[in-house]
Amino acid sequence: MTVRSTRQPVGSLSGGQRQSVAVARAIMQLADSLVDYVRMWWARVRAGESGALPALVGLAVIVIVIYFDIRSSAFLSAGNLVNLMTQASQPLGSIANRVPRPN
Repeated sequence: MTVRSTRQPVGSLSGGQRQSVAVARAIMQLADSLVDYVRMWWARVRAGESGALPALVGLAVIVIVIYFDIRSSAFLSAGNLVNLMTQASQPLGSIANRVPRPN
C-alpha cells in the first residue's frame, strides 16, 4: 500500500493558507519555557486561533457574577442592574462620540 503526500509548496498557497501553515508550524514547535509557551499562545490568538479562550472568559464572568450574588443578594437586584448599565453606557457613549462617521 502506497500513501501519497498531499503537500504543496508554501509559495503556491494563498495568504490565508500561508498564515494557517505558519500557525500550524508554531503549534508544532515545543516551547523551552513558560514564557515561550505564552508567546506562542498569544501569537496563535492574534492569528485567529482563539481555541478555548472565549469559553474560559465566559466561565470567568459567570463565576464572578455568582460570587458577588452569594456575597450580597442585592447584586442582581433591579436597581443595581440599572446602575451597572448606566455606568457602563457612559464610557461607551463617549467612545461613540469620537468615532468618525462615514460621509
